[in-house]
Amino acid sequence: MLSSIPSVVSSSPSISNLPVQRSTLVLGDSGPAVVELQKLLLHWNAFSDYAASPDGDRLDGQFNSEVKRAVERFQSAMFLQPDGVVGASTWQALHTGAPIRMPMLQTGSVGIEVSRLQRRLIETGDLTPHHTELGCFGAATEAAVRQFQERSELTVDGVVGLQTWCALSRTLGIK
Repeated sequence: MLSSIPSVVSSSPSISNLPVQRSTLVLGDSGPAVVELQKLLLHWNAFSDYAASPDGDRLDGQFNSEVKRAVERFQSAMFLQPDGVVGASTWQALHTGAPIRMPMLQTGSVGIEVSRLQRRLIETGDLTPHHTELGCFGAATEAAVRQFQERSELTVDGVVGLQTWCALSRTLGIK
């Protein structure tokens, strides 16, 4: 059923920047592109209570509210805006299974991406919210990153690169 889904997560840092050409999909759309979307969401375990029957009849090509919730869950896992709209960035993440265009972060980094990182580290239990300034990558965030990297069997360097972003994206149940 899912044999047409590419096996894609790689150690190549550029894998997450490969262009994927697909039309934008929104709630209410239907057709073969939505079936492709449903297959990819199933492949990445983004459906929480969605189980396709063995003959695939749940892959009906309808972008309904259940599909939208799965898209939002996947987007959130991939550090995208969880708006339920499947545009270029979401298609790219769906085909690579990796967050896209995420910056390398380390001690001294500041901004929205650091806040996203910190929120995920709080969700994983690696960072205590009361011991860090949101948006500033300081000693507490570095320690949390190192702890997460060690627990995830990654290189422990306190720097958030592609492999750490990918591991963090899987913490929400996305494989």
